[in-house]
Amino acid sequence: MCGAIGPRPIRPHNPEAGSKAISHAPAEPGPKTLFDALWAAPDTVPLDGADGDELTPARRRVVSLLAAGLTDEAIARSTGTGERTVRRHVCAILEILRVESRFAAGVAAAKRGWV
Repeated sequence: MCGAIGPRPIRPHNPEAGSKAISHAPAEPGPKTLFDALWAAPDTVPLDGADGDELTPARRRVVSLLAAGLTDEAIARSTGTGERTVRRHVCAILEILRVESRFAAGVAAAKRGWV
């Protein structure tokens, strides 16, 4: 049976404690798999000639820090702005890039040569 491992003692040194069935779910795709899939996806490239000109200088800085994996809090500290401002920039960047996650935004920005 795929994924089933079978019963295992709850406490190996105390058999009276009982047992429980253990199974494992398929592993989530790793970051490399996700990156490769996003990189190959046709919807992470500009459809209408959109380029980095849509980004203000502040958003260009945010997208580069976003692509580096920084949190909103870290981006706010680095740029000297508030977290709320950073969240607004991130939201706008996701809309401009037509993606739904920060990770996808980093990939899409890299594909466009923005970072």
